[in-house]
Amino acid sequence: MSILPPRQLMLPYQLEREIEPRQEAPYSPRPEVELAPNLTPCPAHPNPAVSPHTTRILPLQSDIPPAARIWVDVPGSMTAAIGKFLGQAPEVEPVREGPSRGALWESLLLDSGRRTLYAREVVLSVKARPVLLARTLTLLDDPSVRVLRQLQRQPLAEVLFRDRRWQRVFPPFALEMRDRARRVPGRVSLWWNRATPHSRLLVEEFFLPPLLTRQRRADAFRAQPTHSARH
Repeated sequence: MSILPPRQLMLPYQLEREIEPRQEAPYSPRPEVELAPNLTPCPAHPNPAVSPHTTRILPLQSDIPPAARIWVDVPGSMTAAIGKFLGQAPEVEPVREGPSRGALWESLLLDSGRRTLYAREVVLSVKARPVLLARTLTLLDDPSVRVLRQLQRQPLAEVLFRDRRWQRVFPPFALEMRDRARRVPGRVSLWWNRATPHSRLLVEEFFLPPLLTRQRRADAFRAQPTHSARH
């Protein structure tokens, strides 16, 4: 039996309708949640404009591009799946880490009334081409903050899928990162640690154009009739 609060078993779009935004007190960061020394904001990153800091992240119930749907439904490690699909393990490039304002539904899934959360953002790249933006959120005082700060260039999947204490609360759910210029499809999963039941991680993964372009080409190739079928 799950000991998580019932609210965390609701899907994101249900949470968005559940309650109105609340006012929160001004936040003063404590030393233990300041920016990690090697993960300060990186304006020179090849894809800085794709960061959720300047966009809206919305749960979706439908309208997922076909090329993205297969990635929303990946059951295991996204890092491993991308490496298998592209024939090379992706490199983890830290973008920024530290206190970040979350959306209402993100705060609710983490069972928090506060909108200021702890975030780690990285880009997964293959042959210097960004293919995925990953954004992981947790509470500022959650024990998993230490886990995130220790990752550096290590994929989070190496922790979540090797440590059996971490479990998903619900299957991955579709997301969209949106601004005036683009719409980037993605997915979200909520994880909790059985050893520390109040420790939670909200993992968001957004599929960047190089990955979706490669997926569309693969889908088109599979859809072609075989040579034998032509004769």
